[in-house]
Amino acid sequence: MIYNIILAFSVFFISLVGTKLVILTLQQRAVSPNIDILTGKRKMPTPENGGIALVFAIIIGLLGAGTNYAVIASIFLLTGLPLLGNVMPFPRTVALIVRIIAITIPLIGFHGTIFSDLLPSFLDKTLALLFWLWIIYSFEKLEKLEGMLPVQIISIGAGLVAITIMNETFSSSLSTQALIIAMGGIGFWWWNHYPAKVHGGEIASVPMGFIAGYLLLLAASKGYPEAAFILPAYFLADSFVTFFNRPFSEKIAKNAVVKKLFCLRAVRVSSSPKWVIRMITGINMLLIFLEMQILISPRMTIFNLLIAYAMVFNLVWVFARIANKSSHEQL
Repeated sequence: MIYNIILAFSVFFISLVGTKLVILTLQQRAVSPNIDILTGKRKMPTPENGGIALVFAIIIGLLGAGTNYAVIASIFLLTGLPLLGNVMPFPRTVALIVRIIAITIPLIGFHGTIFSDLLPSFLDKTLALLFWLWIIYSFEKLEKLEGMLPVQIISIGAGLVAITIMNETFSSSLSTQALIIAMGGIGFWWWNHYPAKVHGGEIASVPMGFIAGYLLLLAASKGYPEAAFILPAYFLADSFVTFFNRPFSEKIAKNAVVKKLFCLRAVRVSSSPKWVIRMITGINMLLIFLEMQILISPRMTIFNLLIAYAMVFNLVWVFARIANKSSHEQL
């Protein structure tokens, strides 16, 4: 246990110091000014793709925790893809195929069923693959909101650690890996919260989504299937509504941006994203509480799942109302 704690704090230190070094390096390069520079909200541009130190800090931690090499190989594959894309751009279809390959490699290593013994093995693995892809997609979209990427990493990691503590299995591989991503997220959050000194970019959001999806499926395979759906409930709900025709959205103008998550649209009408982050962080804490309640009383599983998604969809609706109201006022 002491080794695991030392390992997690080492990941925090590498993420913290490594990200600072990345910031200093990226600031030496020419960066195109964004809207915050032009409006005077920032004194200098925010570097992009600064999450490389976070990724390698967590890779080091996972190697120290004895994580399956197939998972590590997939993380390297997903990290290298955006780097290659900067040199040789390729269509999104290629990125999707690479993500499916990266998921399939470690998914084969899952023994038995993941979600339920009632499902045939092929259907169970297919559902896991789609769920994993959706987690990666959601992380990729959330990265645009300053501080949201590390907040989700910390929330998922903390939630999984809390599960193992409740069941007195804190020394398990699940708790160790969850603690590693949470501490790595804290180290990156130090520089990424508003006003962010660096953006993680696709180089961090996609691998982090992959790692989060892996740990959620690992938790499901170890007897906590509800945790895989409750802990990431907010960004699953927001990305779901955004992707499927966005029923909470109003197409105010022909050229309106409708592909952004509703939390991002709400930030556009606010002087600071801090309140949006605080609302989502508060919801995440409630989601962890609901999961803890299920462990105490398994009969509450269905009820707590309904409560969890009622809360997150309600928050998405609030963000949508704010964004739509602002659009009407601008017209």
